[in-house]
Amino acid sequence: MDTGQPASLCGRLLAAIGAIPIVDTHEHLEEEGNTSRLERSGWTLLLHYVQCDLVAAGVDGLALQRATAPGTAPEERWDALAPWWPAVSQGAYMRVLNRGLAALHGVPSLSRGNVAEVEARMRRTYATGAYQKALKDLANIEVSLVDPLEPDPRDQGPLAHRGLACDPTYFLCDYHERVTGDLANSHQRLARRLGREVGDLAAWKGALADDLARVAAWAPAIKCTLGYSRALDFEPVTEADAARLAARTIAGQPLAEAEHKALQDHFVDYLADLGAEHGLPLMFHTGLHAGGGNFLERTRLEPFTGLVRRHPRTRFDLFHIAYPNDRDAIVLAKYYGNVSLDFCWAWAFAPRDAEATLHACLDLLPVDKVCAFGGDYFHLEGALGHSLVAREGIARVLAERVERGWLTEEGALAVALTILHDGPARLFRTAEKLAAVRAARSARV
Repeated sequence: MDTGQPASLCGRLLAAIGAIPIVDTHEHLEEEGNTSRLERSGWTLLLHYVQCDLVAAGVDGLALQRATAPGTAPEERWDALAPWWPAVSQGAYMRVLNRGLAALHGVPSLSRGNVAEVEARMRRTYATGAYQKALKDLANIEVSLVDPLEPDPRDQGPLAHRGLACDPTYFLCDYHERVTGDLANSHQRLARRLGREVGDLAAWKGALADDLARVAAWAPAIKCTLGYSRALDFEPVTEADAARLAARTIAGQPLAEAEHKALQDHFVDYLADLGAEHGLPLMFHTGLHAGGGNFLERTRLEPFTGLVRRHPRTRFDLFHIAYPNDRDAIVLAKYYGNVSLDFCWAWAFAPRDAEATLHACLDLLPVDKVCAFGGDYFHLEGALGHSLVAREGIARVLAERVERGWLTEEGALAVALTILHDGPARLFRTAEKLAAVRAARSARV
């Protein structure tokens, strides 16, 4: 690779950085053996973020539907997308995918001639074997914090709430109850899960507290994705006002948009309180959205300051470096000791900008406030390819700082160890959580 630095320096740094086990702050991978996404989508599971580029390129919705429909032959999937393929083949998402394909399958890129074989290899290895090779042998990931998004067929729990079903060989499962999204469904889900009536706001909050307490010993964090559906302007709402809104929601009465936001705001504040009580950081989606058709104002970070100020005992982890508002995220993390900046997904969508942001972080922030990698992928090839791209970007940044005399080579490797492993391991208490999961799983046997 052309690093702009002496090959010997960057090469030495990259080799040493490759030996650092990563605490991967975010994935959407299924458990090994659960191949439901693959069975539905075939090789187009690999598109994941490339699909965002296809949308940006104007892909026909019917073509995308045909390409991803269950039971479609591999070549037919390719033919449906062929007109748009040249437009997206040079993007950052495709580069990440190609790195993963080459490392895991020995295939440099997808083509009509190889998609059937790639899909066959995925089907053969995803059930067993590929996870060890991709996540451990090649990516050198110690543990991934996972938000699966889909139910595991072996666990009758709700969406993304697998808890002890997550294999600690690879994963720790975030707590993502989605209480702050569709409030009516969330209320019903909590009542079913706990097997009790949830008849008012106090009972609702009590159920949420009990549900979180049930998994707090092994969950590394609380995940919130409201940044997709609204601005991050969480305002304080009194208990009395929230109680009236909750009563109407429980009774099946629709809320106006401003009323729904107010009840969301109240629950987000409550989740922040619970995070402080259990020592669980709150992971917030900030910045860029996957897919298309969203609103730029939802990427803004300034409104988030109020929530941070109201909860100084709660740790906040800002996903995706809040891109394109990453400079605001750095300043927020500089102003407040309870805010960390997370590079999950960032090396995949804007690797050059991620390098510039890492430089700024190292100039402005305590180094242990930076979580340098989270894959944020549905498939192994993406998680692996992203890890390779991230390590190379980090090596380039650190090599430049050594060349400028700002770091020694030894100091650069100490930074890499902190941002890839030690910092996120402390923030999310991964050693403690892994021990708790293993003990609880052993007790169940």
